[in-house]
Amino acid sequence: MIVEQSANKCTKCGCPKGASGDVTAKFQNPELYKSTKAAKSLQGILAALLLTPCFILVSIFQGKVAFFVLYAGSFMAALLGDKAFLKTVAGNSWAQKIIFCYVSFGSSLFGIRLYLDGQLSDSAIYWFAGIFMALYAAFFIYLKYSKQGVSFLEQYKSMRNN
Repeated sequence: MIVEQSANKCTKCGCPKGASGDVTAKFQNPELYKSTKAAKSLQGILAALLLTPCFILVSIFQGKVAFFVLYAGSFMAALLGDKAFLKTVAGNSWAQKIIFCYVSFGSSLFGIRLYLDGQLSDSAIYWFAGIFMALYAAFFIYLKYSKQGVSFLEQYKSMRNN
């Protein structure tokens, strides 16, 4: 698209002159823009939610109460700031179960690894890390490609865009 020198906005999509790529995308395809923003937001909140138990366990094992309070407070503020996520999860029992299962298994695995820290060989630590990362990846793959996951994502996007 070409914006003439004298024009203040594009004649095709109405995008302001000198707009960034993000603003241009918003003008060219508003629905795709909203959907992409919602997906990125959900990915961030889920990543924080799934990794929170690990940070909590590390702070407990290391006795870093200030770190625990700071991280927990920051996470709660982010979580409460995304009301669409809270409403979507509250109304979707599948999402509640899958998040609970992952958080429970991931925290247990991470807690065992921390508890046995001085007794594990380097290769055992790599195995724990590999299993944890595979579990993390499997969660996002399952969320993105399962029928229930796609339904959850659509519910979230709809709730966020309203």
